Amino acid sequence: MSGEISLPVTLYPIPANRVLLGNEPQVPRWKEIFLLWTTWSDIQFDIYRRHAADYIKTIDTDFISLDVYPYNVNDTHDDWLHNLDILAEACRDTDRDLWVITQAAGNALHGTEGTNKRYADQKSDQLQQGYASMAFGAKAIIYACFQDGWWDPDSRMVTAEGEPTATYYAVRGANAEFAPFAEIYGGYQWAGAYLVNPMKTVGNRYPALSNGLPKKERLPVSSKDGLVIGCFDARESGGKAFVVANMMELLDEKSAQCTLTFPACKKVTVYGGGEIKVYENGGKVTLALGPGDGRFITVDA
Repeated sequence: MSGEISLPVTLYPIPANRVLLGNEPQVPRWKEIFLLWTTWSDIQFDIYRRHAADYIKTIDTDFISLDVYPYNVNDTHDDWLHNLDILAEACRDTDRDLWVITQAAGNALHGTEGTNKRYADQKSDQLQQGYASMAFGAKAIIYACFQDGWWDPDSRMVTAEGEPTATYYAVRGANAEFAPFAEIYGGYQWAGAYLVNPMKTVGNRYPALSNGLPKKERLPVSSKDGLVIGCFDARESGGKAFVVANMMELLDEKSAQCTLTFPACKKVTVYGGGEIKVYENGGKVTLALGPGDGRFITVDA
């Protein structure tokens, strides 16, 4: 409406406590027994699903915004991908866009007490967060910058004097790789995602996503490394698209390799890594992904 201003409301992430999420667990005993080792038997995930449902029923927006700051000093938070998965499904089912605010700051590496967040000032930090978010259909990737409070001032994108930092250049470098396919990516609708080699995939607590794409709908992939793959349908042309993200632990600086099998005689275009590669006849495509890197891939109808 004319004269009104819409401000984004960001949901708490899964690790928030019960008071903040506004719910108590309601997991029936049969789920605890028969769905053991899945998010469906975990009370914290049950609380969060109902938190998201309450928000959707109460707040009439065309997006859901989320901030997950996944990088700790010694590891990567194991709720990260599950959090994205739950809200990605909620956005798809209610025709909303998913907005993700990434970690573009830190503190604990520089001795700040009482926190466990490491700096996110490497390009690989921003690439992995960006590609992981896109694997769940994120339509906006936002970089928050706090004036006071949680983060070490030296870790922000700009200093108090307005000077760019290493984090700024990491964000700029990642954005430069996303920009060539950003508009094309926007023409696809998220269908689902799945994990490859989940034991090696950071950001997940359980072997599978709550809403993981059925196996018969997955792109055939051969890899020994941890990946998340997002699957998309073109809004108009009938084509398909995929986001492949290297989800190996960044602290280990591990690359990933995978071979994807596409239908023969289908044009496949691979975006990312500073280049665009076209495979006119589909078939097997091998990707070599540096730490935190990923690719956006389109397949013609």
